[in-house]
Amino acid sequence: MNGKFTVRKAEENDWVVDILPGNDEYDLGYDYHECGICKLCQDEGCPELAVYLCRMDYVLADIMNMKLVRTGTIAEGASCCDFRYSKPR
Repeated sequence: MNGKFTVRKAEENDWVVDILPGNDEYDLGYDYHECGICKLCQDEGCPELAVYLCRMDYVLADIMNMKLVRTGTIAEGASCCDFRYSKPR
């Protein structure tokens, strides 16, 4: 992939994400600007649950043998969820 690719939502509770090509710091990046999980949890009256579901991303990265670096999530009040995945070096 040569440049940023944006996926727009098709449904009300979909995600909106920029897919970022790798560089010297990471192999693949994602910036989520809207989160379907946060929207669903809000609709169901349990927005605090989303924070715990976000923590599963680290478990999934480990299962995929990838390192995940993230500085914030929408569920925690950040403007976006920034995912940066790297292969072990």
